Amino acid sequence: MSRELEKRTTEWALWFHHNKDRIPNAHFEKRLAFYEKSIDGLLEILAIACEDVRTLEGRAKSNTLWLPQGMSMNGDARKFG
Repeated sequence: MSRELEKRTTEWALWFHHNKDRIPNAHFEKRLAFYEKSIDGLLEILAIACEDVRTLEGRAKSNTLWLPQGMSMNGDARKFG
């Protein structure tokens, strides 16, 4: 496991568990946005893991591996919104 994978997994897990109970059940649109952002985080982690496996297998860098662009964490990563 790369340091990047370990770091991003920890960051996303902390963010998710800190925020998952902050949005009331009745606020469907906000909950949907939260879950969509959570899925983006999982896709980012999966892409990093795929890149780690590719490196371990000694294969050339893939032009088709999707890595999220434009995602940034500004301010307190424990707050959603």
